Amino acid sequence: MYNQEKIKVFVRCRPLIQREIEASCEKQWKCVGKTIQRRIASGVARQPSHCAYSFDNVFDEDDSNQTIYDESFREIICAAMEGFNGTVFAYGQTASGKTHTISGNKEDPGLIQYGIGEIFSIIENVSAKMGSSVL
Repeated sequence: MYNQEKIKVFVRCRPLIQREIEASCEKQWKCVGKTIQRRIASGVARQPSHCAYSFDNVFDEDDSNQTIYDESFREIICAAMEGFNGTVFAYGQTASGKTHTISGNKEDPGLIQYGIGEIFSIIENVSAKMGSSVL
């Protein structure tokens, strides 16, 4: 189950925030598969005709934290429970959605909550097999 690659990079594109919507801003990037592509504004001089970056996985603004956990981070938690080292961190500019992804809210729990749930589920399964209990 554990993938031997050392570092994986996942991208989550955020929705426009309220002040961007009020200012009639447009999204600058679109998610296509495991790639983000820059949207080229018409009439803007000196822009490259194509700008795209590929990652291990890309999530758009409609993907839930559950989806992101299932498709990216569950493997890290499971590997850690088998004795491998694993680290997850969020990086990005202010107001880019790091806290929402990691901590979440009542409607959309974050990666921490899903990871803790997974850890306790694994412990319960192992305990049941060994005939012991978890307090």
